[in-house]
Amino acid sequence: MLGQVKAWAGAYVAQDGQIAKANGRTADTIYIVRQCEDMANAARGK
Repeated sequence: MLGQVKAWAGAYVAQDGQIAKANGRTADTIYIVRQCEDMANAARGK
């Protein structure tokens, strides 16, 4: 029984880590796109 609990808990922790990575990549991508937009707008002038 304890082995089953450990296996389930380990899988949950691993999956949670993958979700955290995916969420971080989304935030990183949004940041990069905003920086590119800001640079493009600055180069274009007002």
